[in-house]
Order: sequence, then C-alpha cells, then structure tokens
Amino acid sequence: MPWRSIPPAALWLIVMVASVGAGLAIAQDASQDAPAPAATTTSARPQPIADTEIGLAKGSVFDVAVPPVPAGNISDPGDLPPVGRAFPSAPPRVPHAVADFMPITREENWCVDCHMLDWTAPGDDEPTAISFSHYMNLRGEADDIGSKIVGARWVCVSCHLPDVDTPPLVENTFAD
Repeated sequence: MPWRSIPPAALWLIVMVASVGAGLAIAQDASQDAPAPAATTTSARPQPIADTEIGLAKGSVFDVAVPPVPAGNISDPGDLPPVGRAFPSAPPRVPHAVADFMPITREENWCVDCHMLDWTAPGDDEPTAISFSHYMNLRGEADDIGSKIVGARWVCVSCHLPDVDTPPLVENTFAD
C-alpha cells in the first residue's frame, strides 16, 4: 500500500512512534557507556511544612482562635467628636453607643430622629447630617432624589458601625 493512501492522522502516529523508539534506543546505548551513579544518602523528596508556618495565624491551623471581646462604646451622643473614616468614601463610624437605639424597625429609627438635618447648611453643634445619597433611589434614575430615606438605607447599622477601641486582629498597612 503506498504511503499516500494512509490517512494523515495514522501517518502522524507512525512517525511519532518511530521517533520515540529511536530515542529510546539511543538512550539505552548511552546508558551502557556511562558510569553508574554514586549512591546518595539524602532523599530528593520535599520536606513537609509545619502547619504553624502557613497563613497569617501564629499557631496551628487546627486551633480555633477566639478574638478578644472589645469594650463596648458607652459614650452618649454628642460626647465625642466625629470619628475619621477608615478610607475615602467609607461610611462614617458612629462615635457613640447605639445599643439603646436598637432595634431599628420599619416604624422607628432613632438615628433618623437626630441625624435628619438640612444637609445644605449643617451647624457646628448639630449631629452629622444624613448624606443626600441616602435619599437617592439606587434602583431608579441617578438624579432621582426623594424626600424620604430610601428603604435600602433605612437600617443605619448595616454600614455605620459604632467605634470601639480595640487592636486589629491583622496588621493593616493600607494607605491612600
């Protein structure tokens, strides 16, 4: 049978098998001429990594670390100045205790009672005014600013957390 009648895939397979066979024959001849390798006592296996060296935790990965319970913020509204933001455009942190103002329900939100101010001209001794962004319908037009706080922004503590004095669990080197 002439080689032109062999399908290209079969021809390719024949060439590959012949090449591998020739390479093995050459390798066998070379190994017969080469001296035997010296015996080594060390293994080339990778050494296991201790679980205390993995990750950010400074102990076993099987230990369940219990973070320290921070002391709650017990200051009254107006006692402390506003707290700086964690990063630009982050929600402001609440500088006073909020436990007495919970739960926030559909009918009652004590945060709004104090912080719903005229945000065009806030006073120095007034609470921080609720941002106009809280009146924007996020599911509608970008310029659609209503007269009431949008329902998605009603539960303030979803974003605004009370400030507590506690060390971070992991060092943060974030900078602008």
